Amino acid sequence: MGFFDKVFNTDAVMSGSAYWNIDSDAHKLRVCMEAGQRMAPAIGGTVKSRDGGDEVHVTGQYNQYSVRLIIWVSFGNLRLQVKPKRELPVPWSFNLQYDEEAGAHAHEQLDRDEWDADESQKLFLSPHLYFEADRDELRQIKTCWDQLPRELTDQLLLLMEETAKPGTHFQIGEQEVTLYLNDSAITLSKSADQRVAHVLHLLTSIVAAGERVWVGGDEQPFQAAPAPAPPAGPPPGVAALGPGSPVLVTWSDGNRYPATIVNEAQGQYLCAFPNGQQQWVAAPYVAAAR
Repeated sequence: MGFFDKVFNTDAVMSGSAYWNIDSDAHKLRVCMEAGQRMAPAIGGTVKSRDGGDEVHVTGQYNQYSVRLIIWVSFGNLRLQVKPKRELPVPWSFNLQYDEEAGAHAHEQLDRDEWDADESQKLFLSPHLYFEADRDELRQIKTCWDQLPRELTDQLLLLMEETAKPGTHFQIGEQEVTLYLNDSAITLSKSADQRVAHVLHLLTSIVAAGERVWVGGDEQPFQAAPAPAPPAGPPPGVAALGPGSPVLVTWSDGNRYPATIVNEAQGQYLCAFPNGQQQWVAAPYVAAAR
């Protein structure tokens, strides 16, 4: 099953269609406030109603980054934002978008002539995801994109393709990085905190990489997400991991850090580290300590 399956079996509070059919705005706001409360533990966050009840904001910290989760009450969709520690010098048009008619539009990019010279172009990175800008801006965007670790950008493309809905987009600005998911999957999930943690692992890792390659300097940003390339599976006969198991967690810097499993759910482990932090980590990045 994919991370954003529309049907979560027993993990769904309600289906997306059931949420859509709620007539009362007050009822929708109540559902979203409850969703915010489920998300809040992932970031040690506070939950607030904003814009006259049109949005629910959850603000907090994740891996030493300031983060904000914004639920659009009308549709239950979610926007995740990470604030870099240092401004990111990227083109203003660094906006990765979803196109449901990508096949036709991709063909148009191959059939351009001199009359199209001044029009913006689309650069497709996957079957439905593209950057759009003029030729010079696209070169700058592609240069920035290629400087990010390939394993992280591949993960982002896969996650965004899985939503399969128009409106989904990822944007890097100087002062914030935003992923908008045009889907109520996280909002309506009982395990919203774990799903949010899963996405924030990726986003904070991208921010840390951007700070490292675009800004540089002596300060080393916190390595927020596990290394994307999953390690080999455990050899036959290795005992399954569970609460209380001592483990080693692989992070994006390639190092492995000791931790103890506190809980497990949805293919992730809640790991407690010696410094007192607890984080949900995807199972492929957690191995038994030897």
